[in-house]
Amino acid sequence: MAAIYIILLAITLVLLFVNLSLAFDPLKRKNKIWTHFDFTVSLSPQQRECYHQYVETGMIFSLSYKVVFGDQHDRNFGFVVTDFNGKIVKENYEDLEGNMQVNAKESGVYNICIGNQASRFYSKKIHIYIDLFNPKRFESAVEEETEKDHSFGNISKTIMVLNEGIRDMRLYQMRTRQNSIHDWYILSANLAYVNRWSCVQCIVIIASGILQVYILRTLFTVPTNTRKPRC
Repeated sequence: MAAIYIILLAITLVLLFVNLSLAFDPLKRKNKIWTHFDFTVSLSPQQRECYHQYVETGMIFSLSYKVVFGDQHDRNFGFVVTDFNGKIVKENYEDLEGNMQVNAKESGVYNICIGNQASRFYSKKIHIYIDLFNPKRFESAVEEETEKDHSFGNISKTIMVLNEGIRDMRLYQMRTRQNSIHDWYILSANLAYVNRWSCVQCIVIIASGILQVYILRTLFTVPTNTRKPRC
């Protein structure tokens, strides 16, 4: 009986894991009106990473990125987005931040590649925000709700304008968050720099003080058997 319970528990955990992986996998988020998420990527020197995002027909695919940590004088950073046919949608090798928006005419997987290959010494952290919105599906959902309850009247246009404002506000909030993350990394790096050199200076001061005391003691020591000081 114990073996049966263990097998049933293992099957339950596997099914739970599969359902959670499908729920949090951006490639499986189909039939959604609005999906948005963000993540941070760490790139070592001479490293390149690519990510894939499924986009349905008629969706508005918006993306914003910013290098939040790294040497600001190091402009060696690459950002490329290609569609499912391999066509370059967005390409940037000069700026450490940027954004793009695409109206998908066909369903497919877009490739998002970020590269730090040209940098030999500096690592980078990149914050990426992705927004997917299907206006046609949103309109149909609003019309369906208004048909059920006619007391609301024709408010589909108002709701569309309101939703567009919410999406724009979300994008601006994400840019503000990217700037805050960038400032936090700079402050943390400066704090670590100050603490490190402060500790080094404290050690040098203590060592120099001990050395001075030792030298002064040797100056006033008489080389006799009694080892009494001169004064």
